[in-house]
Amino acid sequence: MDGRPVRFGYNLLEFPNFSWRGYAEMSFIQSRVLVSVSVTSPDLYHVVLLFANWAGSAVLGRVSVIEDEWSYYCGNCSEQSKPIVFAPSVEPTFVNVPQNSFVEPFVLNPGTWTVVIEAEGVLLDYLVLLPSAYYEAPLLQMRVTEPCVYSSTPEASKNCLLYKYLSLDAFPSVSCKDASCRNDNHLPRPCPVERVTPRHPDMAVCSGNDISVGLRVRRLPPGEYNLLLEYSSEEEEPQTLSVSVNTPGPRTQQHRLTLLQCKYSFLCRAVATDEQRRVSVFSLPADAEIQLSSDRASFFLHQVYLIPADRFTMEYAEPKVHCINTHGRFSPDSSSCIPSRFQKPSDSLDLREGQSSTLQAEQPSEAEPAAAPPTFQSQEPAWMDGVRPPFGVDDNSHMRLDAAQNMAVYSSRVPALGRYVFMLHYHQPLHPTYQVQAFINGGRIWQGHTNASFCPHAYGCRNVLVSENQIILDVTDHDVFITVQIPADRTLWLDYILVVPEASYSSSHLTELPLDQSYSFISTCGLNSFYIDSYTASPFCLRSAVSLSAFFNNGAMPCACHEVGALSDTCQQFGGQCRCRPNVIGRDCSMCATGFWGFPNCRPCNCGSRLCEPVNGECICPPRTLLPECSQCEPQTFGCHPIVGCEVCNCSHGGVLSHDDGCDSSSGQCSCKSNIIGRQCDRCTPGYYGYPNCRPCECNEAGTEEEVCDSITGRCLCKENVQGARCDQCRIGTFHLDPTNPKGCTSCFCFGATDRCQSSDKRRTEVIDMKGWVLLGADRQEVVVNEYPDQDLVEADLSDVPDVYQDLYWHAPNTYLGDKVSSYGGLLSYRLHTQTMRGDSLSLPPEASRPDVILKGNQMTLVFMHREYSAPEAPHEGKVRIIEGSFRHSRTGNSVSREELMMVLVRLESLQIRALHSQSAHSVSLRGVVLEAAESVPNGLHANNVEICVCPANYRGDSCQKCAPGYYRDTIGLFMGKCVPCNCNGHSDQCLDGSGVCLVRILQASTPGRNVMKSEPTFIVDQNCQHNTAGNQCEKCRGGFLGNNSLDGQAVACSSCPCPLRAPSNNFAERCVQGSRSPQCLCMPGYAGPRCERCAPGFYGNPMVLGSSCQPCDCNGNSDPNMLFVDCHSQTGKCLSCMHNTAGDRCHLCAPGFYGDAVGAKNCTKCDCSPCGTKSCDPHSGQCHCKPGVTGARCERCEDGTFGFDSCSGCSQCDCDASAALVQPCNPQSGQCACRPGVNGPNCRQCAPGFWDYGANGCKKCDCRGHCDPRTGECHCPDGMTGKQCDRCIHKDSVPVEDQHGIHCQKCDSCVLVLLEDLDHLEQNLTSAEDQLQSLNASSMAWAQLDNLNRTIEDAARSMQSFNSTLEAGRSQADVLQGDVSSLEGDIDELQRKLAAASRERARAHVRARERHPVYKTRVSLRHGLVLTSGRRWEAAVRKRRYDGVGSHVGLPDPAGVGNRT
Repeated sequence: MDGRPVRFGYNLLEFPNFSWRGYAEMSFIQSRVLVSVSVTSPDLYHVVLLFANWAGSAVLGRVSVIEDEWSYYCGNCSEQSKPIVFAPSVEPTFVNVPQNSFVEPFVLNPGTWTVVIEAEGVLLDYLVLLPSAYYEAPLLQMRVTEPCVYSSTPEASKNCLLYKYLSLDAFPSVSCKDASCRNDNHLPRPCPVERVTPRHPDMAVCSGNDISVGLRVRRLPPGEYNLLLEYSSEEEEPQTLSVSVNTPGPRTQQHRLTLLQCKYSFLCRAVATDEQRRVSVFSLPADAEIQLSSDRASFFLHQVYLIPADRFTMEYAEPKVHCINTHGRFSPDSSSCIPSRFQKPSDSLDLREGQSSTLQAEQPSEAEPAAAPPTFQSQEPAWMDGVRPPFGVDDNSHMRLDAAQNMAVYSSRVPALGRYVFMLHYHQPLHPTYQVQAFINGGRIWQGHTNASFCPHAYGCRNVLVSENQIILDVTDHDVFITVQIPADRTLWLDYILVVPEASYSSSHLTELPLDQSYSFISTCGLNSFYIDSYTASPFCLRSAVSLSAFFNNGAMPCACHEVGALSDTCQQFGGQCRCRPNVIGRDCSMCATGFWGFPNCRPCNCGSRLCEPVNGECICPPRTLLPECSQCEPQTFGCHPIVGCEVCNCSHGGVLSHDDGCDSSSGQCSCKSNIIGRQCDRCTPGYYGYPNCRPCECNEAGTEEEVCDSITGRCLCKENVQGARCDQCRIGTFHLDPTNPKGCTSCFCFGATDRCQSSDKRRTEVIDMKGWVLLGADRQEVVVNEYPDQDLVEADLSDVPDVYQDLYWHAPNTYLGDKVSSYGGLLSYRLHTQTMRGDSLSLPPEASRPDVILKGNQMTLVFMHREYSAPEAPHEGKVRIIEGSFRHSRTGNSVSREELMMVLVRLESLQIRALHSQSAHSVSLRGVVLEAAESVPNGLHANNVEICVCPANYRGDSCQKCAPGYYRDTIGLFMGKCVPCNCNGHSDQCLDGSGVCLVRILQASTPGRNVMKSEPTFIVDQNCQHNTAGNQCEKCRGGFLGNNSLDGQAVACSSCPCPLRAPSNNFAERCVQGSRSPQCLCMPGYAGPRCERCAPGFYGNPMVLGSSCQPCDCNGNSDPNMLFVDCHSQTGKCLSCMHNTAGDRCHLCAPGFYGDAVGAKNCTKCDCSPCGTKSCDPHSGQCHCKPGVTGARCERCEDGTFGFDSCSGCSQCDCDASAALVQPCNPQSGQCACRPGVNGPNCRQCAPGFWDYGANGCKKCDCRGHCDPRTGECHCPDGMTGKQCDRCIHKDSVPVEDQHGIHCQKCDSCVLVLLEDLDHLEQNLTSAEDQLQSLNASSMAWAQLDNLNRTIEDAARSMQSFNSTLEAGRSQADVLQGDVSSLEGDIDELQRKLAAASRERARAHVRARERHPVYKTRVSLRHGLVLTSGRRWEAAVRKRRYDGVGSHVGLPDPAGVGNRT
């Protein structure tokens, strides 16, 4: 500080790559250096130093900035000073001053300033004054307008806009995989499909000359459609495609599509238009073919959509911004979005806590005048924590409105009446634009609306509410209610509503702010105190640094390279360093390096260890050194330096032990007397005065400054809040003299009620509770925590948690919150441990600097930061003294006053402890968090720094933080306001702070928080005056009571209204008035009658019964909505008309045969069960409960081994265990068992008719033409039959007949009887003729032929008997017989001629026989079964006739001899 040259070194081994002539050596000899700087622009500045600290421990120092102008009144009144810590280093390192981001930077105005650096034991190279325009980088605000494109190499440093379209998945479409391509006159073939990049979808490659792409649409609902094509194209020039839709019929529609270049990170869309550039409308049948053609084209086709014309809007073809991203990838994930910011006016209200509802009344039409908001049924709040809207990535809580809950209600209180603008912040990614209705009740009811346009933005969109064609609305009531309602078939996610005063509103609030790249610059380019290496830094850092420097310097700086010292007149664009000649230094190459001479041809000095003159090279002999070597100091000097030389000892004669000893040759320290200090032994030790005869000060050092007393007079130098000759008394308004307190005593706070206080006689207690701690990440999402109460430990696994080490905090439970005024001056201690991943032990980088402890309360946030941390693997012991000096304000970094800290402690809402102190971790733990408090207990440390105030009568509490009974805080003025008397007319002794509303009590309760912590302190206020009074000041009777008023109009006595009974439990009047005869009752809702003696419609109960009341009918919303009231029994409350397939006393169940949730989802659905096999249906799941023996999901069939499903009485078990039953299930319909041969019956327990001998192998067939005994097998002939086998009829005119009923005898019909009679006569005649023929003397040949004929007839008879089995064989034999008969006829004719002499009578008989029956001539009809045997006797056997047509009969021989074959 005495103006001597700086002692510097120039050894590259001691300080590698120092920047200019050398580096300052900070030591005991030179503990301060001064640097003069010129400031041209007013700003906030950081001082950056390049240093080396080769020692093994940190070195404390200080940096001060002093303006050169000196003031007569205050001296260097502009001096600003900051402490600095030089950490041990292994290479030259940068340090930033101030080192803590919560300490104010240097404030420098234009002019010349001197920077003073104080330290010992470090080497300093250079300093940089860094303005806030650079380290805060506010200039780096960029409006991003360029769409994102895909490429093979991502460009992470260049930002762009990512877009999204409305979804078209609900409309008919044709995929690229179904397209056929034809080009260059080739035959059509499927289009080749490929992906442009791995993240692209499959797309058809449509490229070539004379190209045509065909797409066939099938099963399309006929109607009018618009055509939209989704594509990608790398062609720079626009391409036009002809669109033709060929439909059945002669008409062909011609249109066009224009494709622009589309190399974006999203697909593009184009709409077909006609020649007038209007959107084309296509009338399409169920099947149509779309042709896209062009003379030349090259694009990638993804999909063709057909949108019904009545639903089409150009919004389907217009993309909207999704977020700001970077170039390179196609369709990147939303997680890569760069956060966007919307401006929020500082004086606006932010409404986020809404209540969802479902509208019941009809919505007023737009033509109707503004009316009150529609009534609605309130439900639970519908905040959907952890569930973001589609495409949303913000951390806000969203309220979802949809068909189930289409209305939300917000409420707030505006601080001042006036004109306001209401803005909605929302997400709407699913629909085209639709209108949102809104009702604003702020004294006047405004009916308004806003358009919810398509908004896929990751951080939402904004729009204003419009009412009566204006956006600025009058608010005439402090309480404002806003109701937002959407159409039933739409969905909307609401973030919040901003209520903005007219004077603060700007249309720019509706759009997002330009991209702020300052954070990226600070976090990525400011890691090493903003040192940017032009060879290794990223292009973003280089560009940003150049932009910021050029802005600060009003443009680029000239190179100004030295004309002879530089090799050229150009310099590096970044930094401006010129190319110097050998051994030339400086940015502009203007001088020789230290140890060289002869600029610009600099040569080494030839002086050994000494330096030489830079111009002529003469060796320098420094001042006060011994000749000729000039390397040692003269006597009474010290500290030899090659340029500065040696310093004079200049020891003070009065303070040294000996005048001849001199000083230390290295440090210059003189030998001082006791109680004297200083290098020159020129002053008394602090605590002593009267140099050179230094004697002790008579002061209380606990109350004095660092110097203790004046070094000359010995007057004690008291701290700010200390007084007395010995500095041993606290000033009035302060208490507790504490040696660690920079002010000595602590100011009485007492919340402004008094300035009289004293130290507490209470003792320190510990608050510790490790249950209920919550760990929250940067996205405010909770991390799962394991609690170990017996170890006072909580632990969390971070394996699945992203690297968000900046904002991972432990949140304290309610035990640590609330009124913690007694914790002032106490300690907050805790123990943290981090288990790193894979041995990773990287500490947090500088940009991760975050508060270690956060306190929130009374709308203030205070933070504390540790200076040093343990190694990542080692436990971190955290200790914070709860005093104002430990904390800073989170936003401004300003220091905290005692008053501000006490305001936070009196209503402590949040205590947070940072969880992570390394860059990556597998798990984190928190152990033994102790917060000291003060209580009246016998043991423990004295809580001397806790104040006990002498409070006025209207205050209570150690610090007067509470109001006495009968008083309340008016919240007007400082420190929560004053305690003023409650005005409750003697009916309450407590009232609500701020408003004075009377109440009986205030209860503190715990209410689950929303996505912040498990519970937060809340207050439940019982607003209820005593003595049956009501009103803010208990000035009137409570509802249902009748009062006698005093002269001033205030209620003094309130008696119960007899409505219907005077008992308070049965007084159901809101109020009553004394009528001429009896009180007149105004009933509460739900009661009716002159005296409220019955329940109103929609309610049930009996008010006339003591203790009974009317309750609302609860039919769970399943009654008839068209009825004015819910229909239930007036006494029991049983619902009388359940709808929507519900049942039960409260319509709370699904009706029989239906299932679902009748109360919540209201989705009772018919059970899908078989009515025949179902016993019941589960009313919740719809599961079918089957009848006995029935199975299947629908109870639609019998179980295996059961039968009888169609009986609808369940299925019976099969009884098939008989010996003759087969081992297989019975018939599922009849129950009939599968029996062995000859067995029947449902259970196979008896022989079937016609069988006998029941056994395990079945029954034997009866050897009968009928039935037999089932045990013996003996035949039982039916009536009219005989024979061993029952094969003959008893009566000769009957024949055996077999049908479906068995075998029986059937009497022949009349024709057969006549035939038999004629045959009898014929037999007689033939017998007579036989007798005559026997007497004839005919030739032996004739008789031989007759004998042969007889045998032939017998054979024919046998053949006819076999006819029953084979008809065709019988017919062939009949043909042979007929031939023989013809031959025989000729022989008989010859015989007749020979017998001419026979008697005439025999001849007549012969003629008669021929006329009656041709069979006599040996014509036999085989079909009718007539047999001639032995020529002697005819026998007629009637066989069962085959059915020819519809009837059956026994026929006779054909008289014509041809044979009847009918």
